[in-house]
Amino acid sequence: MSTQWTDDEVRHGELSARIVPVRRRDDTERAALIVDVVDAFARLRGSLVRFVALFADAQPPAAYPAATAHAGHAAVDSPRFDVLLAALVPSAERARFRRLAELRGLVERVTRAETFRDVIFAAPPSAGTAALREAALSLERLDAELIGLCVEHVLESRTRDTLAAARPSKEAANGHSPEAPAAPRRAARRAPTRHAAVAAEPDVAVAGSLL
Repeated sequence: MSTQWTDDEVRHGELSARIVPVRRRDDTERAALIVDVVDAFARLRGSLVRFVALFADAQPPAAYPAATAHAGHAAVDSPRFDVLLAALVPSAERARFRRLAELRGLVERVTRAETFRDVIFAAPPSAGTAALREAALSLERLDAELIGLCVEHVLESRTRDTLAAARPSKEAANGHSPEAPAAPRRAARRAPTRHAAVAAEPDVAVAGSLL
């Protein structure tokens, strides 16, 4: 005899609390690997968003997902992956990125990221567990290499800025402030020489003799 459920019971979740799975899915491992691929691609895309914005001296827009966010959380009007990838090298050039040759080589390999991601849409055996696992690992390696290359540039830039800011303070502490030039010295007044006083004495003596 079937149980009659009311709308109130369904609305309050009582129906779902009474449902239990009767058997496990056979493709549980494949489903988990698909999630790994999607998450790895989302992290790689998030790294692209942040570094393009960083090189452009701007903050990532609020609509962009964090590195660990799911790709589906991104805004609909967010730049496509290929657009972000094309903007990375020009932004790095303007930021005086020192390892442009390595960055260009990495960008060429990152262009395959969408191919790795699209494995999830293929049917087995083309997209078996081995293929999905390799796709997730490839995306993770690309993301790690991109982060390592760009973070090194950021640390070098901050070190240079810190040293440049500390140099004027050190000069001021040593009394060599470039903003306070020394005032020009005034010419010292010369005291009247004794010869002038001595030269006046004969005139005084002559005037006294006339009296």
